[in-house]
Amino acid sequence: MGLAPIPSGGFLLKPSSLHEEFGYEIPYLAGGGFKHFNILGTRIGASTIAFWALWNYLGKEGYKNIVKECMEVTSYFMKRINEIPGIKVVVKPIMNIIGITTENGEKVEIIDEELRKKKWKMGLFNNLKILRAVIMPHVKKEHIDKFCIDLELITKKLFN
Repeated sequence: MGLAPIPSGGFLLKPSSLHEEFGYEIPYLAGGGFKHFNILGTRIGASTIAFWALWNYLGKEGYKNIVKECMEVTSYFMKRINEIPGIKVVVKPIMNIIGITTENGEKVEIIDEELRKKKWKMGLFNNLKILRAVIMPHVKKEHIDKFCIDLELITKKLFN
């Protein structure tokens, strides 16, 4: 959500005392005694530098604004999904990710196929019967509205 290239993601821990529980020392880095919090291991440098540049450009407030906007669009998307008969949001999102399923968990694969015909590419979790959407900074309410129009047309055909 922070505009940096993959794999420069990370996570923030609060309170800071959690750092002591999750970090681990790597004896061959920084002369030892250095707490390491990377869960992926060694990373390539380009994504780290890209993140650093974005952080310096946007700052903490800039990142907070991006997250706030993404969460507003996520909430709007949840509201729109809940207005469409036959489908529902799996759980109220606490991040910029929404899982969508049908009332009875059936026909999710068909909905995915029909959405793809209309050039909407969702993440399909077949074993859970869920379509997943990640709301990134470039996704706006207008996109959500267009998507929901197509989704509602598909569900009307399937459930009526």
